[in-house]
Amino acid sequence: MKPKGQLLSLDFLFAIGLIFLAMGITLKFGEMFAFEWQSHQQQIELEHYGQTAGFLLMASPSLICQMENSTGAPIVGLFVNNCIDTTKIVSKSALGLPSDYEYSVFNDSDQGLLAGSSTPSFDTKNIFATKLKAIVWSGDIPKAKVHKCLQERFPTAPDPEDEQIHCTLEKKDIILTVWK
Repeated sequence: MKPKGQLLSLDFLFAIGLIFLAMGITLKFGEMFAFEWQSHQQQIELEHYGQTAGFLLMASPSLICQMENSTGAPIVGLFVNNCIDTTKIVSKSALGLPSDYEYSVFNDSDQGLLAGSSTPSFDTKNIFATKLKAIVWSGDIPKAKVHKCLQERFPTAPDPEDEQIHCTLEKKDIILTVWK
């Protein structure tokens, strides 16, 4: 064998080795990028469902308080946003959550679970939580109570008929947690 030919074949083997090394590094970075992208997409999806569930919890007529007149009859189509009616069932479908998602609605002010599972398990990786302010009420809410609270919040001319009623509607901290 000629020494020149031997050097040429070693250079060729060395170049082939470098090409395989570069391809391996490129594939590894591509795999890491794909995993990060998938994880990012799952987090965006979870945030989307969590924010939608929060909006529906505070504004959906199937979950919020309905106003009642002075005789105790519900006023059709008149609801109080940011008022959770504890007599209504909060379900996944009412919150717009798919079946593979779990949720909990926790009254942080009174330390009580309002709906859903208690907490996510320890091995749960994707969790979305948000703190909401809402009135927690059982049943229909009297129009006179809402009116009195509005008068106390935005004073106008006093109403002699409502003097005996004081605002007892208090917003509480509600923690909505959604996980997959």
